[in-house]
Amino acid sequence: MWGEANVGDQIERDITALIHRFYWLVDHGRAAETAEMFTGNARLIYGEGAPTPGELRGEAIGIAMRRRQETPRLITRHLVSNLQLTRQEDDRVDSLLLLTVFRSEEPSRNPVPHTVADVEESYVRQAGRWHIERRTINPVFIRT
Repeated sequence: MWGEANVGDQIERDITALIHRFYWLVDHGRAAETAEMFTGNARLIYGEGAPTPGELRGEAIGIAMRRRQETPRLITRHLVSNLQLTRQEDDRVDSLLLLTVFRSEEPSRNPVPHTVADVEESYVRQAGRWHIERRTINPVFIRT
């Protein structure tokens, strides 16, 4: 059951900060910097209903994040809510969260709610830092 294994206050702060930092970097034109937040063998999965469903692994994640950064006309804001963390092992934590994405590619910057998605993640601690090992984004609502 989610939330039964207490992660501890410091771990919760560290992972919450990682999640918020990730989306802040993406939203502020610095998506390439997020590549270091993933493990070397990480998986980024876009579930059914995503604009481009499929899976990226390892270095392909970094390439995708650099491409995202090279799309300056795309303005986004990612809102994270309903975060639940569950410790699996000392250096492994899983999370569930709700992600709402606003985006605009128009000069007017008219904010359009684009996606509401359930996100499942696994984090591992390596050399004292938390990294994303797996992120699965499952759109619930998506504007096409």
